[in-house]
Amino acid sequence: MLTSTWAEPDAYFLTMAEAWHWLAERAPSERAMLEAFYLWIYTRRAHEDGTVAAFVDEALAFPHGQSVDAFQRQLDAFRQHATLDRLGAITVPTLVLAGERDIATPPDLGRAVAERIGDARFEILPGEAHQPFQESPESFNSRVDAFWREVGTEA
Repeated sequence: MLTSTWAEPDAYFLTMAEAWHWLAERAPSERAMLEAFYLWIYTRRAHEDGTVAAFVDEALAFPHGQSVDAFQRQLDAFRQHATLDRLGAITVPTLVLAGERDIATPPDLGRAVAERIGDARFEILPGEAHQPFQESPESFNSRVDAFWREVGTEA
């Protein structure tokens, strides 16, 4: 089960990751950094209904927050991530989900992953962005549960 995934970064992804890198260093506050970063991660719906504001407050209240250095090292790993040629080695049934409105890892990146995995199913979640498991956990979990149940009956 893969969500909001990619196998190799494209030029847009690399530029986005670089912007996040300097955003983490230069934002005037941690709150400002999260608010700007979350523009790429969550839907307009989540920004408008207060979901993102709650996520920001939750992140700021968490006593073990991620340092700027750790965030930037994570981005470095994202930029070097290249697994397209190894995906064919996955031999188990795989569900690849992509949010229709995901601008960080748009559906075409997830589709490329699914196309390289022999027994993969690719689905787009209408109206969702990069974190459907947070924004719409009931529908996300229902879809994932249905996949596991289907795979379980085929075994």
